[in-house]
Amino acid sequence: MYLERYEPDLVLRALATRAALVLLTAAGVALADIHGITGRNQPSVVV
Repeated sequence: MYLERYEPDLVLRALATRAALVLLTAAGVALADIHGITGRNQPSVVV
């Protein structure tokens, strides 16, 4: 799953990527149900 978020606030741009995308990641994981569909907990290939 590819995640990206535009952040106009310069202060918030300094946040670590993981911290900045934590809510978006949780929503994406819940909606996509990748583990339920594929049975995988992690990617098999990272490009």
